[in-house]
Amino acid sequence: MDPITSSGNMGSTIPTQPTIVKKEVSTEPKPNVAIEQAIIAASQPTQATKLQNQEQAIKDLQKTIDAIQGPQKAFEISVHQETHAIMIKVKNKETGDLIREVPSEKVLDALAKLMEVTGLIVDKKV
Repeated sequence: MDPITSSGNMGSTIPTQPTIVKKEVSTEPKPNVAIEQAIIAASQPTQATKLQNQEQAIKDLQKTIDAIQGPQKAFEISVHQETHAIMIKVKNKETGDLIREVPSEKVLDALAKLMEVTGLIVDKKV
């Protein structure tokens, strides 16, 4: 280690010592981890609960959209029949023309077709 020279006392040196900090880390699992995992597993939603939550989310979104909807644009929320994905369409109120669609219905149709083909392949192999 290089000694540090003090500017107030010319010619004298002050040696520095490294500071060592020790921290103990416990490798034992916390006793509540098993309980937390059991609670998480028990609280996993079922398919019916997911559908109810999805329907409630659509209703809440529709209320919000109705509250902020402007005079020139209309929002339309729907669920794709085959993939059960939520689609949002923005349309011109006056003309009814589609301005924006998220996700695209064509993409969801292609995804549904891929899911169908994948199901056929898997069913044949089993």
